[in-house]
Amino acid sequence: MKLKQLETVLILFFSGLLLALYSYYRPEISMSFLKGETVNFDFIPFDKLLTLSLKSNHNSKADSLTDKLLAQSLTDTATVKVEASKKEQEMPFLSLPSSNGGVGPLDNFFSALKLDAPKKVVRIAHYGDSQIEGDRISSNLRAKFIHEFGGEGVGFIPFEDVAECVSYTRTSSKNWKRFTVFHDKLKKGNFGLSGMSFIYLKHGKDEISEEPIDEDDKSITENDPEKTENIETSTMINITLRSPYSRLAIQYGNAESPCKVIVCKRGKKEVLGKAVLQSNEDYNEQEIPLSSNERQLCFTFKGKSPVFYGITIDGDKGVQVDNYGIRGHSGNGLMKINNLLLSKEIEQSNTRLLLLQFGANTIPYVKDGKTLNYIAQEFAKLFKKFKEANRNISILVIGVGDMATRIDGEYTSYPMIPQIRDVLKKSALDAGCAYFDLYEYMGGKDAILSWSKKGLASKDGHFSPQGQEIVADEIFKVLLNNYDLFKKKYHLNS
Repeated sequence: MKLKQLETVLILFFSGLLLALYSYYRPEISMSFLKGETVNFDFIPFDKLLTLSLKSNHNSKADSLTDKLLAQSLTDTATVKVEASKKEQEMPFLSLPSSNGGVGPLDNFFSALKLDAPKKVVRIAHYGDSQIEGDRISSNLRAKFIHEFGGEGVGFIPFEDVAECVSYTRTSSKNWKRFTVFHDKLKKGNFGLSGMSFIYLKHGKDEISEEPIDEDDKSITENDPEKTENIETSTMINITLRSPYSRLAIQYGNAESPCKVIVCKRGKKEVLGKAVLQSNEDYNEQEIPLSSNERQLCFTFKGKSPVFYGITIDGDKGVQVDNYGIRGHSGNGLMKINNLLLSKEIEQSNTRLLLLQFGANTIPYVKDGKTLNYIAQEFAKLFKKFKEANRNISILVIGVGDMATRIDGEYTSYPMIPQIRDVLKKSALDAGCAYFDLYEYMGGKDAILSWSKKGLASKDGHFSPQGQEIVADEIFKVLLNNYDLFKKKYHLNS
């Protein structure tokens, strides 16, 4: 047995030696194929072969930065205390456009924090791609805002999604259909503020379990959905929450016939709350008062499906961060949301700040100035769309971070990232938006290699849970610092 193992080792050794000698002399091998075509195979130069696995790009600035960030993350970062005396120039990663009559790009949001948050929910819409899907980064920001300004719950919950969520668990019946501005698009643009919409389709009753018994069924509506031709159309969602809440609501539109909703504790038949969705308006928010705010909820829907936009689980005041992540999305799909519907959704939900975190999905495909110009135009149109949808909206654009690719066998940053950052930043500032430079915050070129080495991100730019916390901490710190400057400017510190 040992002789067999030795024989295998020797074969591998001498095979490697022969290949190394081949590469030293760099022979070219030509092979003929059909139609007289030939393909040449060229070995890697021997000197390159010796250093291939040893060479790596390095960013000492990013190494020092990540060490500092890791040390800071060991302390309690549930909230960030920022000195009110700090100046704007001490925030190098935030860029602000020229003020419009003295009004800053984030002032409307800050005004809502001061005046609205003590008495009603002020919403922040966090848009992005797979970097934030499943409530990544958003959940960290939510915790910080709630700690500082009050609030409860997890905000927006989609009826169905491709990603697991860090803030709750959700299981949905198989007959839910998900539409997004990126996949399975709707012709009329009837998407929720998230860029998603949902309906449920007919299926057999064997796919539904734990259906509650509604003792007060007849009093809900005279036009009982169970007495219509849609009796077999029903669906369920189970949600388990990880944080307390005090208010539950469903956003929907275009209910052609009544749709009954029953909410009960998961695994129990006791009804906690119920409602009938029957408005044919394109956007409605239906609150469902519950007899007790259980963490394990089962939703049953019966009747013909309206267009659903989502569930919101909140408090009755404070701040809420809604996670609107769609995997693979580059942002321009949001242009497909119907303009009038978008205005209604922003106004009625009291969404006062948009965090737009896009651009990563464009990085591998940007090769020249023509593509850069296209990106600049698309984002300019998107910023304009949201600004026109609501004049009181504030927008903070979170720029592209660093991402690595292999060039000549070595990991290094995509070469066009600085140019992508520049056009995105210019488009944001020209549109009157604030801009957070994530690329520079990470440390610039090849910073992703340091972040990856320290366990804060993968080389493709996706942050680890600890990296997400660190990034959220800096974004919150920048916003809170600007809020302090806003209060000082308008003498609102009392």
